Amino acid sequence: MPRSSSPTRKKAAGRSRVLARTGGASYLARLGILYAHPIRMKIQTELYRREMGPTQWREEYGGSSYGMVLGHFRALEKHGWLRKVRNPKAAGRGRSRDLYRATELPVIDDDTWAELPTSIQIAFTARCLRLLGERIGGALARGAVDATPAGDRLFTCRSVGLDDRGWQEAMSYLSECFFSLTYEQQDAKVRLRDDPEPGVLVTIALAGFESPRAGRKTESDVAGGREADPLQLSDDGELPLSTRMAKVFGNSLNMEILNALHHEVLSPTQLKANLEAEESLQAIDRKCQTLTELGWLLRLGAASDPPPVFYKAAGPEAFDADLWGGIPAAAHETESWPVFDHFCRKAEEALRQGSFNARQDRHVTFCTFLLDDRGRQQVSLALEHCNDQLRKVERDARQRAGQRIPPPYAATFLLARFEDPEADCDC
Repeated sequence: MPRSSSPTRKKAAGRSRVLARTGGASYLARLGILYAHPIRMKIQTELYRREMGPTQWREEYGGSSYGMVLGHFRALEKHGWLRKVRNPKAAGRGRSRDLYRATELPVIDDDTWAELPTSIQIAFTARCLRLLGERIGGALARGAVDATPAGDRLFTCRSVGLDDRGWQEAMSYLSECFFSLTYEQQDAKVRLRDDPEPGVLVTIALAGFESPRAGRKTESDVAGGREADPLQLSDDGELPLSTRMAKVFGNSLNMEILNALHHEVLSPTQLKANLEAEESLQAIDRKCQTLTELGWLLRLGAASDPPPVFYKAAGPEAFDADLWGGIPAAAHETESWPVFDHFCRKAEEALRQGSFNARQDRHVTFCTFLLDDRGRQQVSLALEHCNDQLRKVERDARQRAGQRIPPPYAATFLLARFEDPEADCDC
């Protein structure tokens, strides 16, 4: 899922209209609906690029039944992720088919990000990096990155010294660039509707995060050096990680419980008192048991121990995520691999040592857009402009620090743009 700094006023206004249509449901609750089943994210992402109906979706991407696919479309429409745009008649019998478009990309802005418990933030970041690795690694292995003409390709990663002013400027440039790209996709979608040309799939990735500082203390250090309990982030098991996350941020009480247990070990009775919850003690206990089964909490003591039972949040410093396991071996042999390898090493180091999410406004976004020639040109200009701005931010930070004193900390930036006709729709 895209994760970015706060959206523009236009974006915020659009989200307010969506909330009005969905009865005022919170954005996190809507995200819970989107993440509740893996197919919903694929539907929503693909329909951000083009209009489509349940029948066409099932014909192209499959699904256990038309009724199941239709149910997901209706759930996404009900909660504001899709809107019905046309009802043209199909050829032959003349039966009309509803066509839908996505209303927005599921971008998590700073305010929403701050609401999430630490372990959910880690889970989101790990999932996003893993999908980014699969997307770009797969494109490298297919030769799509290096085969893209130089004028249509931007593939760079660098670590630079920054100060606080430089960081704020860089994050602002990345955020502005990302949202300008989403508008280009919307414009291209309208033009392609009447264009005989099919358009080209262009993958775009933007990232900026703080690298670990020497002497930085992790949460484990602050806790007295004890080893962190692992947070299970793999997709092995009955439920994928996205669904397990949705069961937390889609329920306000689950969010409150997990947030509380990140700070201290508590029993269900203590939780009820601390949260001033209206739910019964039995309901609180059931929530804790469910969160434990999902891997977000740890139950202290053996199952046979008498009450009281205590719970604590799992992790998050140590986890089992194999971030780059989806990168094909063939990607390592390509010309552009050293660039992406630099990003992978820096990102994993920052995530495991706690600096990746240390700043709430860090940026990770990636999507594959369907663009016409004009859209490709506009996207290229926007990304090149952003790249130039980041170079200027680095130069200005060095000048403010002085020739002999480096800026106080390091940040890593990734900017990628390349054509990939074989890119899938999972974003």
